[in-house]
Amino acid sequence: MNLLRLVIILVLGYGVGIFGVDLFIRTITRRVLSFEQDAELHELIRDSIKNISRYIGWVERFLILTLTLTGNYSGIGLVLAAKGLLRLGNNRKFVEYVIFGTLLSFSLAFALGIIMRLLLQLPLSGELP
Repeated sequence: MNLLRLVIILVLGYGVGIFGVDLFIRTITRRVLSFEQDAELHELIRDSIKNISRYIGWVERFLILTLTLTGNYSGIGLVLAAKGLLRLGNNRKFVEYVIFGTLLSFSLAFALGIIMRLLLQLPLSGELP
């Protein structure tokens, strides 16, 4: 594989994985939230998810893509578990909203990582040699 192809796949993959998935998730979660009439939930989301959630999502997807590309699949579980522990809260609907976004983010990043592995002609199982 030539270097230019490698760079294009990595730059496009990470760009789509971090920023493209961010736009997709915001669109989907806003749509889901539009059906919810709970004012407290809307206030919690408005107050606590300004931009920090986006940055957290970027880091999560970067980690998931990197762990997938390097074949360290067990590390993905650790990232997901850490995220789950940090997002526990009292408002059940808020927690469900966050879990939905997290699982969507992780699923898309993992799928993109697998696609990138295939494009890079890496085996799907095992770590990089």
